Amino acid sequence: MLACLSSPVVALEAADIAKAFGLDISPLITEQQRATLSPEFSDQFRNHADLTSSALTQYLADHPLELEALRSYLQDLVDRGMMDPELALSVLEQGIRTFSMRPIHTAP
Repeated sequence: MLACLSSPVVALEAADIAKAFGLDISPLITEQQRATLSPEFSDQFRNHADLTSSALTQYLADHPLELEALRSYLQDLVDRGMMDPELALSVLEQGIRTFSMRPIHTAP
């Protein structure tokens, strides 16, 4: 499993989460992260059936400042056995791709 879904006690910063997928995000997004999910999240996701991959990915795309909070929430769902880890990783990766600046290039 990727480090971005490791232990719930590990507080990862937005830039670290993006880097786990080989992506880079704006420092403005990293610096302005919200500690909790917005009330809009609760309004949109009222029950477990609402937590679809496409809906969560779109939510993250529309709310990049909630990346750290969403990652923590998804980690909690994975830890409780309520979400498959692969689904959580996919949501994070696809959502981050919508607002990433460019892939991180590593030297050959």
